[in-house]
Amino acid sequence: MIEREEREKKILEILKNSETLVSGTYLAELFDVSRQVIVQDIAILKAKNIDIISTNRGYRLLSKGIKKLLMLNMMILKLEMN
Repeated sequence: MIEREEREKKILEILKNSETLVSGTYLAELFDVSRQVIVQDIAILKAKNIDIISTNRGYRLLSKGIKKLLMLNMMILKLEMN
């Protein structure tokens, strides 16, 4: 099992590259954790001001143009450095 920070980074990458909703169940299976762990990871990312839309069908980044994508890339780099 990977550490929380690494999982958060990978979740961000998946959401960034997805054009559709990504289900919590899919993420949980991918990282071999419970869906509740994914819910907690998403909450932590939201607390870090990452705009993630949560629905009953999954998660998606809220796109606000190139500036937002640049900020997301900076966040990923910051997570990599920790």
